[in-house]
Amino acid sequence: MFKKEIKRVLIIILLVTLCFFFIACDFYELMTANDVEKYDAYVELNNYMVDWLDKTIINYCNVFGDDEEIIMPKKFFSFSTYPILQVHKDIVEKAFVFSTKKPSYGAIDTSVDNLYSPLKELMLILEEIENYYRDEAFLQDDFVKGKELHKQFYHKYIEYLPLASDFLYDLRIIVEESKQEDLERLKEEDYMITYTALKIIYRAQEMQEMLYDLYYEESTIDYNLFKEHYNLLSEDIEDYINYSKDESRRKKENLIDDSAGIYIFTRHVKDMHDNATKLIEILNVESFWEDEEALFDYIEDFNTRLSYAIDLYNTML
Repeated sequence: MFKKEIKRVLIIILLVTLCFFFIACDFYELMTANDVEKYDAYVELNNYMVDWLDKTIINYCNVFGDDEEIIMPKKFFSFSTYPILQVHKDIVEKAFVFSTKKPSYGAIDTSVDNLYSPLKELMLILEEIENYYRDEAFLQDDFVKGKELHKQFYHKYIEYLPLASDFLYDLRIIVEESKQEDLERLKEEDYMITYTALKIIYRAQEMQEMLYDLYYEESTIDYNLFKEHYNLLSEDIEDYINYSKDESRRKKENLIDDSAGIYIFTRHVKDMHDNATKLIEILNVESFWEDEEALFDYIEDFNTRLSYAIDLYNTML
């Protein structure tokens, strides 16, 4: 019932996470120590939600279903999942503490405050589920407690979902307001390798957003707009390759010893571009849904390559 909604929310979180990594590179210079601490606390919470918590929830739902009543898999022997660790609890507590501290971040402070209790309770249920199956307690009670825990998980997740959406939305507003400032600052400093790399990521994210409704809601897509972004992405990649070959620029941007990283980043964005090319070809056909499997495969690979490129960007810069 709500698996699609889980994916939808986590996608939004992912978009925010990617943006925040980049902003931190230059934006920190303009922030006070308290700003940075609060900023980091919210980013940490965001990253936990999109990564570990995402995997925990999806992994559980894939085995036991996403409806109120548990779906018991046939020939069930065991279940293991991503555990709820103390470090995760600390991340949630830290973000909540900062939500009441200055400087005020406006609406997002309220969002974190509202999210706190439902998220903690959801994590406690997931932890109990983890222990129940790890200790093989289902063998003693014939899944009686397992069924009860599943219902608790379902209802707590339903409560958590809109509050998580509020947090993500408010966080994303902060990110969007900062994007252009970051690019302009890099361009003014003539950090063109970094500037074009960041443009590639932002451009690919815009394309990724256009693909989300298509992928998860099976809706339509503005092909002409997607093609326009694709053409701009092609130009961004070409510019990046040209700038990154300039040894003096690499030295200026402290990338002189990172030619391997630049090479791998280039390879991933080229692969991402190749996937976008295939998507252009598929989407240009009126009956593109007939090739649904190929369409979804290319979208997933596009997302994976983008994720790799972001990791490399953060490693290099």
